[in-house]
Amino acid sequence: MSEIDKQRVITVWENGKPVKLKVKETSGKNSSQLFKKEQAAAIQEEDESVPTFARLTTNTNKNMANKIKRKYLKPVVIPIFSALIIGSVLGLIMLKMFVTLDSEPTSGGGDIPISTVEKDKEDQKAQKGSSLVQLEGVQAYVLQAGVFNEEANAVEWKEKYANKKIPTIVWEKNKQFYLFAGIAETEAQANHLSQQLQKNELEVYVKEWQTAGIETDLSNAEHQWLETFQSEWNKSLKLLSTDEKLEIKAWKKIVDAFPKDTEDLSQLNTHIVENLDKLSEDNNKQVQGILLSVWHTYEKTIKKLESK
Repeated sequence: MSEIDKQRVITVWENGKPVKLKVKETSGKNSSQLFKKEQAAAIQEEDESVPTFARLTTNTNKNMANKIKRKYLKPVVIPIFSALIIGSVLGLIMLKMFVTLDSEPTSGGGDIPISTVEKDKEDQKAQKGSSLVQLEGVQAYVLQAGVFNEEANAVEWKEKYANKKIPTIVWEKNKQFYLFAGIAETEAQANHLSQQLQKNELEVYVKEWQTAGIETDLSNAEHQWLETFQSEWNKSLKLLSTDEKLEIKAWKKIVDAFPKDTEDLSQLNTHIVENLDKLSEDNNKQVQGILLSVWHTYEKTIKKLESK
């Protein structure tokens, strides 16, 4: 007799869950024994606890993904934050610079803006009709009686020349004090004067001396007055070197033409007025001393103009 196949439903555990399976059952002795074995295995499996397995693959993949993200994000995020910080700092610096430039700077007193002071100066120049002009230098040959580091020593030596009726002046330059005992237009004329002084047992040294020209702001009247002064001074030096008398009328015209609205030239004009009568004397040595002192005052005047 042929065996009859039958289907039986059994329950097994797979991955911690019960799963129903259909199995064929064969009739007969062998089938009965097989069924008993399968049933026993199923019962045993039901009684036994099914171990739980953790799937580490998913978490591992997530961790790896996070590491990869951090790996690629780190080089990008750090420069971005660094750029933001640097940009903020530079922005604050630039803002401070622009605020400083836009604000009105003030003078030392803190009350009047510098721009206002400069504007007032420009307005004053415009009212006076001043402009930037060039003043020529002055040059001559002097008789140097000595050079000293201390003014007191120069003054003491000056008295020795005064005792012999020879006028001298003390001229400070480059922190040294020069004692001059005469002046001439040319070097040859200066050598001739030095020989005369040597007869009085006075040793002098012929030296070229000059006052450099400058560029400064002057009104038309001031510029014209200074040019007239220079011209007359050079003319007087020429006359003096040839033992001729000076033209006092020309010097009086200079005094009369002095600009009344200026203070920068007042010291020079006052010095001329005080020595005007002495310029007409016949004493050649005395006039030399006056021309030297007037020249000295002129140099101090233009130095003040240059420093304005």
